Amino acid sequence: MVVIATCCYAGTQHLIIHLYDDIPVQKPWAIDTMIPLTPHFVFIYGTLPIIIFVGAFKAKPTNFKTLILAAVIAQVIAYPTFIIFPSQMERFDLNEFNGILKECMRLTYEWDMPLNTWPSLHVTYCILMVQCIGRKNILMYLWAIAVILSTLFIKQHMFFDVITGLLLSYFSWFLANKLYTRHTLSKNTQ
Repeated sequence: MVVIATCCYAGTQHLIIHLYDDIPVQKPWAIDTMIPLTPHFVFIYGTLPIIIFVGAFKAKPTNFKTLILAAVIAQVIAYPTFIIFPSQMERFDLNEFNGILKECMRLTYEWDMPLNTWPSLHVTYCILMVQCIGRKNILMYLWAIAVILSTLFIKQHMFFDVITGLLLSYFSWFLANKLYTRHTLSKNTQ
């Protein structure tokens, strides 16, 4: 699932580049201008695959099935949104940084192009993991919050992207629960 999602994400970025000559730069809100570029958060931002694997590993079987369905729903909504409503982030000059920090930021900016900004799938996946494992798992909850904040501090996303990522995660989880429950009920009545 992670491999398919990664390929779709990268493919979407390249498709947008080929479809559009001029992609609008996303306008920051006041809160976005107050958040400083803080490259040290790149190390937290990069833990998204780990949080996904930990969440999937710790999930109960029924929650895992709901998680997979919710992730598919989120992707089915997010990828067309990226293509139909393209936007991009302004990139920051990394020359004031050096060493491993500069290299990690450079790699992040190269791999995760400034496209596909909203909804933020980093936010969506983090919240889906919290939904899957439960909010009582304080470590997962704090880790998810840290990853979400990192998207803002390394300027990969803006506040609007975080809000739309949250909405997408809750909608996807809700719909997946409804579909999974309906499927389970109809299966049990047969």
